[in-house]
Amino acid sequence: MYQLYKEIVKQLEPYKDKVFFQPLKKNELALLENNIGQHFPEYYRQFLLSFGMQQDFVYELIKQEQDFVAAYSYLPECYKKTFVPIADNGGEEIWLIKTADNKDRQLYQWQAFVEDEIVPLGLTFNELIQKNIEELRDNHINKASNASKKWCVQFSITTNNETMILEAIDAVKTNDWAVKEAYLGGVHCYEMEIVLAASLIKLYKHEFDGWDSSAYYFDFNEPTNSIGKNSFIKKLDKQLKEKFNQYRLIDYGILPIGN
Repeated sequence: MYQLYKEIVKQLEPYKDKVFFQPLKKNELALLENNIGQHFPEYYRQFLLSFGMQQDFVYELIKQEQDFVAAYSYLPECYKKTFVPIADNGGEEIWLIKTADNKDRQLYQWQAFVEDEIVPLGLTFNELIQKNIEELRDNHINKASNASKKWCVQFSITTNNETMILEAIDAVKTNDWAVKEAYLGGVHCYEMEIVLAASLIKLYKHEFDGWDSSAYYFDFNEPTNSIGKNSFIKKLDKQLKEKFNQYRLIDYGILPIGN
């Protein structure tokens, strides 16, 4: 671990019951870079190996793989070999770092809606971290405790084989489909209760005459202390990826929703 990141861990120690981070494993980092189609500079790779994507003490950093992939796909081709997105200022502008230069830790901003160019932000990666730690010191009393935080996701599957869905996640339905609502435009919505991991949850289905397949989805969450080796969400994600080509995990992030 970089000496800088060892120092950051020390700075976070007084607030450890209110700060969550989950370091990436090397194979997870390699998969992320492969899915993006670009490599991070070493200092940012070490940050991910030390604190991961799923962290909540540096507000601006991208925290879900899907957002990394989406942000990178937005970049014009002329920038993709030189820059990679890692943050934003609340969704309005994408912030980037240089991919190959480990010494240049300047953050850059892609001005997509002005002149479609990339300019220095006037802030380094290290300064961004320290700015957020200072805000944590000032506002930690109002920050939610880790005990109240959960990883919240939605599993979305497009298929005509609902039996395969239930088998893939080892769930049992408790009743038949009931009409939930009919959207304008002819999309019909249904819901059904299923037992999943000893919990009663709702499975939803959307149908439309012009679709070849139905769209299914269900929400799920788990305590942050389960995200590591015992993550049920990661287990379901793996099982659904193996069974369905048209499947995606919608990651809402780490949210303070309590029990």
